[in-house]
Amino acid sequence: MINAEQRNGNLFVQLTGSLCQDKVETLTTTLTDNYSGTGNIFINTEKLTEILPSSAGTLASLLKQSSLPDERIYLIGEMGFRLSKNKTQVITRPSKKDRCAGCTKSHSAQQKITIQN
Repeated sequence: MINAEQRNGNLFVQLTGSLCQDKVETLTTTLTDNYSGTGNIFINTEKLTEILPSSAGTLASLLKQSSLPDERIYLIGEMGFRLSKNKTQVITRPSKKDRCAGCTKSHSAQQKITIQN
């Protein structure tokens, strides 16, 4: 499933379930149809259960063919590392070991951003 919404000038997309080639094609169409030309594109991968082997290459190829700006696309979540190609940046949340001792929740001020180019 793919959900997209505009917030504060940015496009936010939530992916859920398994990511196959058909869903990658739908994702690319969703991005090109909904991106306004300004702001960033955030693709949340935290609810993906699997990424099929051909999906990452297909996404990279389709994004390269599109007019979407590589430097404004961010993948959110650990699955983003498996999906990222080219210059896509990945944002991850801190793991439990990165949280304050004895604290059960993460603090937004302590978010760790990992960028893979």
